[in-house]
Amino acid sequence: MKKFFVLIVFATLLLGYSMKAQKELPTRDQIDDQYKWNLKDFYENEDLWEKDFKWVKENIKKFDIFKGKLGNSADELVNCLIFEEDIQKIFTRLYFYSASAGDLELVDGHFQTLNARIQTLGTELAAASSFIVPEIL
Repeated sequence: MKKFFVLIVFATLLLGYSMKAQKELPTRDQIDDQYKWNLKDFYENEDLWEKDFKWVKENIKKFDIFKGKLGNSADELVNCLIFEEDIQKIFTRLYFYSASAGDLELVDGHFQTLNARIQTLGTELAAASSFIVPEIL
């Protein structure tokens, strides 16, 4: 028991010392741009993000066109899968922008709001397309 106590005290002192010796992390504005994510690789500006967000939101309901029809013909199945792929590509881009922006600015509540919106949209998208696999099987 005495050895365990000595080990705990030693570990606590060592941890305290290492935390003191550690330098403060630089803030984002102190880091050279070449080491930062460039969100413009996803969207040039947030207005374009909003435009794609609106497009996905409005087009989710188009999954209803295919619901219950995937077994009717190969064309119906292919058209549905192409539509799903198209909407998923845009959604993925939206998601990575909002997630990356949120990771860059953890204290900015605006980006946390974007993340919440994209999470909700992802849930809506998953629900709207959930019929595809069961109909294929």
